Amino acid sequence: MRIQIAGMPPGPQIFDQESAASRYVGGNDIFPQDLWIRATLEREPDVLKVFLEVEAEASFSCDRCNDCFTRKHLCTGTIYYAFDDGEDFSTEPEQTLLPRNATEIDLAQDIRDLLILELPTKVLCDEECKGLCLNCGANLNREACSCQDKPSDPRWDALKKLRNKSTE
Repeated sequence: MRIQIAGMPPGPQIFDQESAASRYVGGNDIFPQDLWIRATLEREPDVLKVFLEVEAEASFSCDRCNDCFTRKHLCTGTIYYAFDDGEDFSTEPEQTLLPRNATEIDLAQDIRDLLILELPTKVLCDEECKGLCLNCGANLNREACSCQDKPSDPRWDALKKLRNKSTE
């Protein structure tokens, strides 16, 4: 998303765009549909403040039952661009340098970073997801498990013997 910043009037300026996700995240299967992007820019004398909102339908695989599902993914973030006067100074870690005479700004990398960094690390199809049976692999959301008893883990046998001796 490229935005002209030369001659930008004072006050917040809003730019909306619908774009293919492949422009920002490559051939990623997580975002099969277009992204909706809103950039709100506010220019101050030494800083350009950009507030980004990105909304997309995202395809996930449940971490408990491995079912595929789609969910709306909304992410927001603020990026600060400091105008460079050619002086040697360090910027804040949250700021990016931008030449004072820049006529446009390219937000593609910022949009990509925002989308990827705000992906959840643990995804569930439903908060009540029962997951898979550890023995037979049945999806407990769709069917009852046919396992009788869980086989005991032989690593705990020594502790079971101690417990049995102490109760006798």
